[in-house]
Order: sequence, then structure tokens, then C-alpha cells
Amino acid sequence: MAITPRLAAIFFSLLCCRSASSLRPPNLISNSSGGVITHLPGFQGPLPFHLQTGYVEVDEDNGVHLFYYFVRSEREDSPGDDPVVLWLTGGPGCSVLTGLAYEIGPLSFDLNGYVGGLPKLVYKQDSWTKWFDKYPQFFSSPLYIAGDSYSGMIVPTVTSEIARGKEEGSQPNLNLKGYLVGNPVTDFNFDGPSRIPFAHGMGLISDEIYETAGYMMSSMWANDASVRQALGIHKGTVPSWSRCNYDIPYTNDIPSAVKYHLDVTTKGYRSLVYNGDHDMVVPFIGTQAWIRSLNFSTVDEWRPWFVDGQVAGFTRSYSNNLTFATVKGGGHTAPEYMPRQCFAMFVRWVSGDPL
Repeated sequence: MAITPRLAAIFFSLLCCRSASSLRPPNLISNSSGGVITHLPGFQGPLPFHLQTGYVEVDEDNGVHLFYYFVRSEREDSPGDDPVVLWLTGGPGCSVLTGLAYEIGPLSFDLNGYVGGLPKLVYKQDSWTKWFDKYPQFFSSPLYIAGDSYSGMIVPTVTSEIARGKEEGSQPNLNLKGYLVGNPVTDFNFDGPSRIPFAHGMGLISDEIYETAGYMMSSMWANDASVRQALGIHKGTVPSWSRCNYDIPYTNDIPSAVKYHLDVTTKGYRSLVYNGDHDMVVPFIGTQAWIRSLNFSTVDEWRPWFVDGQVAGFTRSYSNNLTFATVKGGGHTAPEYMPRQCFAMFVRWVSGDPL
């Protein structure tokens, strides 16, 4: 019998951090409604899940705050030790609404039913927060750091820093268990050259116009005045929302995340690395190449994994608790294209079950 985990997810657009040894509990600032959101423009009726929004102060001297969504677990029974997933959106510079509405969150835009005006929201059955309950106790709940795309550079780095802080006895002592990265940007020496053989050996078919219309809805919805008020967005902080802001002053001082993967996995933390097998931005053959460079031994040979009796992808397990998986039919990023399969993959992995 499959074990369904309990989960709460925190979505951040961007994470700014110093060395884990100097981390202190953040100053959480709720919005004007106390942080709890019960209704959103575009969604009919009350939200069927617990949503909070607010700001985290990251630079007291300059008054810099990061906006976050917190989605509480939805299962009502066994509320004891719910794991927490901190989801970091990639880009760099992309909004956390990407993860909330297009990837693992409980909402999505109703493209089929759109007839003009404010886009409608629908409840997504394949949310990674489905079946979970209990507001987490941050310092004692099992913690997983997660993200996709450019967060492949950020997630292992942050996880490595938290692990180092734990070794040095820094406070708070977070209950770190591992990390997961999807379609992860890792090292251009692996990611870049893999695009040519991938494109040569794989044909990709998609309806670009249809997908573009879906992405336009997020901009229309997020820039609506009633939506910004409902979410508690501070006036004047973001004049106009866009899915990704490529003008942010981002310093590319980590050319490769491979050493951080090696550091964290060899310390006993679990890791899941997955790719959509139709992703040409970060092709899976490049991801396989840097995983091979770690020189880990194979524990479970290459095999298919299934959802509802159908092949959902292929997987291989390595020493040091590293699992790699492909998601059949998944693009960049996999949960946008194959949410049900990605949800099943995540549930099995976080429960400690084989894919």
C-alpha cells in the first residue's frame, strides 16, 4: 500500500541568504488581512485549501522584503510531523506564481473556459500539497529544499549551507532531510553541449500559441487591482508584475552546482533529480552526464516507473541516496506538462518508497 506523506509548501520568488552559520529566524510580515487568504478574484467560492501570504524581511537596513505564499497541507488526519518543502523558483528572477499556478501549486488558470475579462482560477487536483494537513512547526518538521530550472544552481547551494550550519551547531537547528531539483540548470559544460544531440535524436511537438495564451493569463490576473489587494501586495513595491524579471542585478558567481550536490549527498541527505524527457532547455542527457561525474555506484539499475499501469518515465538509483528520474512527455519544466505523474513521483520519493 502506498504511503501518502503530509506536506506544507512555502513558495518564494527569490531566496537571499548568507552563510548558514549566520542565519537567524526571519522577520515574517503578514499582509493587512493577517496573512490568511480565504477568497481570490477569479476563483468561485472560498478557497478549498489554507493559503497565507506575507513578506520576509531580508535586509533590515535597506528595507528589502520578499513576498511569499504559504500553502498548508490539506489532509485532516495524522497532523503530527508534516514535512515542509521550501520551493524556490528559477529564472533567475521568475515569480513564485510560476510554481503556484503552473507547476506544483493547488491553483491553475482556466484556459478552456476563458471568454474575456479577469482570468478564472480552478482547483488543481494534482497539487503537491493535496492530502496534507497541519500547520508545520518549522524547526522540528522534516525539511526539504526544492525547486526547478535555474533553482538547480540555488537549491543544492542553500542545502549545502544549511547542512554546514548544522555541523557547526548554528541555530535554529533545522530538521533537514534532503532536497529535490527538477529540470535543473547545473553546469553549462554539461547542460549546453547536450542540446545538439538531444535535438538531433528527439522531435518535439507543441502548440506554442495555445501555451502562450495560458501564460498571458497569469499577467492579466496578477496585475488586476482586486487580486493585488486580496493577496496583500504592498502598494508601490511592484508597479507591474511579470512572470520573470531578467533585469534584476544577479551575480553569477557559481559556475557549477556539481560540487554542492557532491557535498550534500555524501553527508547522508536524500536527493531526487528529475528531468522531463522532452526538455531541450536542460536536456536529461546533460543531467545524466554530471551525475555520472560524481562516480557514485548504481544501486538500482535503469528501469521504467509507472503511474496507473502506464510508463511515466525511467529511473535509476545511486549510492548516497541519490535518485534520478525522467518524466515521459515532460518539457521545461516537467510538472507543467505532466502534473499527475510528477505528483506520484514526489509522493513516493518523500515517503521513502521506490518510484
